[in-house]
Amino acid sequence: YDHNDETVTVQPGAGGGHNWSPMSYNPNTGLVYIPSSTTSSGTYTVDKNFTYTPGRSNTGLLRGNRGGAAGAPPAENRGATAQQPTNPPKVLPAIGPAPPEGQRGMLVAWDPVTQKERWRTPGGGGIGGGTVTTASNLVFQVINDGRLMAYSADKGDKLLEIQTGLRGG
Repeated sequence: YDHNDETVTVQPGAGGGHNWSPMSYNPNTGLVYIPSSTTSSGTYTVDKNFTYTPGRSNTGLLRGNRGGAAGAPPAENRGATAQQPTNPPKVLPAIGPAPPEGQRGMLVAWDPVTQKERWRTPGGGGIGGGTVTTASNLVFQVINDGRLMAYSADKGDKLLEIQTGLRGG
């Protein structure tokens, strides 16, 4: 929470960096395999005119620099429009390497003991397929475009890629 007038972009946003797609844990490698989204973000500003209203979303935030969530007054009552926001968003530094242009997700191998990323590969996505990992050092994932992927669980080397013809994860 911040009392200033700056707008900030938060990533991951409400959609989460890891949300819908199930992750998996491999006790042999000690790693968690997390399908993650690189496109979920939100822009927020503190609503200095916030008044609690029973039965409404009461976040006290202006979202997207164009007004608040459900139940918030429209942007025109706030002095901002989609074409003329009140102030430009402040972008926070990224955590981890930036994804390649156009990439929407990553599969991240995370070590929960050291709290460090072990490897990452293109894949994942906000609502793509989850992961399954095996005792034989494999991680499987279905990508949103219908590809079934297999990786080595310890290093993330791509071992298999099959186009299933089924889209959506």
